[in-house]
Amino acid sequence: MPELDSIRGIAILMVLLFHSFALTFSPAALPKGISRFIWLTGIGRTGVELFFVLSGFLITGILLDSNGRADFYRRFYVRRALRILPAYFGLLVILASLSHGPWLAARMGWRFVLLSLFYLSNVTPLFGVPVQYPPLWSLAVEEHFYAIWPVVVRRLRLSGLAICAAGTCLLVPVIRAISISRYGMAKVNFYTWCNADALALGALLVIIARDTRATRARLSLFHALGTEALSRISSASARRESELESFLQ
Repeated sequence: MPELDSIRGIAILMVLLFHSFALTFSPAALPKGISRFIWLTGIGRTGVELFFVLSGFLITGILLDSNGRADFYRRFYVRRALRILPAYFGLLVILASLSHGPWLAARMGWRFVLLSLFYLSNVTPLFGVPVQYPPLWSLAVEEHFYAIWPVVVRRLRLSGLAICAAGTCLLVPVIRAISISRYGMAKVNFYTWCNADALALGALLVIIARDTRATRARLSLFHALGTEALSRISSASARRESELESFLQ
C-alpha cells in the first residue's frame, strides 16, 4: 500500500536524523539555532516505534489472511526465515570477524554472538553480557513478536485478538514506567516487554480496519489519524522518559 510506504519512508528519515545528529552532537556545545535542530532530531527515536507499528499492522494482516490454511505456521515461518536469516547470520559472522581487528571500537564477545543467534541481543544484560552491538535490539524485538503472535492469532477469534492487542497497549506503558522508575531508561529501553505496545497498536489498527470493512479512502484517513496520534503520544512519552531519567540520575 502506498500509504504504508510513505510512513515507512518517514520512519527511516527519522531514525537516520536521530543517529546522524542527536546521537553524535551535544546541543549544549553548539549555537542556539543548531542546538534546537539537534534537539528536534532527538524525536527521531520514535521512528523505531513507527517501524514496530507498521510491523504489527503488516504481520497481523498476513496472519489473518492465512489463518484458515493447514500450513499456517510453516508458511509464515519459512517466509520469515528466507527473508531474515541469511542476512542476519551473515551480519553476525562479519561482526564476529571484524571485532578481532582494528575496525570496531569494541570486541564482539562470543557470548553476545551466541545469544544473538537466538535473537536475545536485546536482553543480554540479563545474562551478564553487555549489549555490544545495539542496532540488533529492534530485530530481536521483532523476532519475539514473530515467535508469539502467530500462536495468538491462530487460537483467538478476531474479537479476542482485539482485546489482547488493546490490553497489551494499556499494560506495556505501565510496565515500562515501573521499569524506568526502578532501573533507569538506559537499562530497560531495549527490552521487548517495554516496546510491545507499538507492535500491539499496529495489530489493533488492522483488526479494527478489517472488522469495519473500511474502504480504501476510509482506511487512508484511519492511517493518517492513527499515525498522528502515535506521533504525539510517542513524542510526549519520549520527553517524559527523558525527564524521568534526568530526575533519577
